[in-house]
Amino acid sequence: MLYMKAIMFLTLLICSACNDHTVIPSFKSNSSLEHISENIRDIIESKEVTIAFTPQGDLDYGLTKLFCFSNGVWEKIEVRTNIVELDTILSKTELGLIHKDEFLRYKCRESEASSFLHKLTNHHLFELPEEKILIEKCNTGTSAITHYDAGAVVFEIIKGSRVRKLRYTYPWYRIEDCPNVAEWNDILALKALFEDEWYAKEHWCNEMKSRSTDRKSIQG
Repeated sequence: MLYMKAIMFLTLLICSACNDHTVIPSFKSNSSLEHISENIRDIIESKEVTIAFTPQGDLDYGLTKLFCFSNGVWEKIEVRTNIVELDTILSKTELGLIHKDEFLRYKCRESEASSFLHKLTNHHLFELPEEKILIEKCNTGTSAITHYDAGAVVFEIIKGSRVRKLRYTYPWYRIEDCPNVAEWNDILALKALFEDEWYAKEHWCNEMKSRSTDRKSIQG
């Protein structure tokens, strides 16, 4: 009887581990929660796991996409900062333009979350070297490496107090600068994943219809 109870306990333990969606590949911390942007820190501190993507230099407003896990559910959250309120453009009030922040939340289906996490892993997000290491690998040739100051993509992996931050400047140009460094292809694939495959098609269509209706009601 005791033997059977032990077997049942071990089976339940193994099953619970298999169903633990917080399991992500191990990663080396190189930053801290103190260096996370204030506008998303409150969200991140309430989650068990967060994977953040921030494009820099290409938008008129701030944008961060968060793939978060808490209470057994993966969620996709968009944080948009410094958005111009449309009615202040149209009405031309004495207050001038008013800016606001927007938060878009979408709870993922289990299959969708699993697929997204698998693609992040498949493109080696959790083991990507920092940019300076990739640049050093580029310097094996005779041509000079261009140093950029503006556009970049930033990935942040947060679990508990452990944070890994990866910033890559103009990775779309590095393919030509560093043809010997395969990691740039992974970085571009990860960028495309957050930009082009962020929402399931059905949800994205509904979101666009909703925004179109909102604009018409404001203008009408």
